[in-house]
Amino acid sequence: MQTKIQSHMEAAADTSISFVVGVIGNYLIFPLLGFPVHITDAVMLTSVFMAVSYIRRYFVRRFFNWMHEATT
Repeated sequence: MQTKIQSHMEAAADTSISFVVGVIGNYLIFPLLGFPVHITDAVMLTSVFMAVSYIRRYFVRRFFNWMHEATT
């Protein structure tokens, strides 16, 4: 079972890696779809998705920890 701090650390590590991948992906893919994008646009867009992802990941992890505690 994870503590709340460990859940935050896991969520932060995962979303940090995803942030880098997301910025690069947005910067490379949007122009292929006809949307011109500056690196600052890619960073801002990815930041919004990263925040949502972090919150989602943390609460999913806490839910599964709660489920584990409830069944043991």
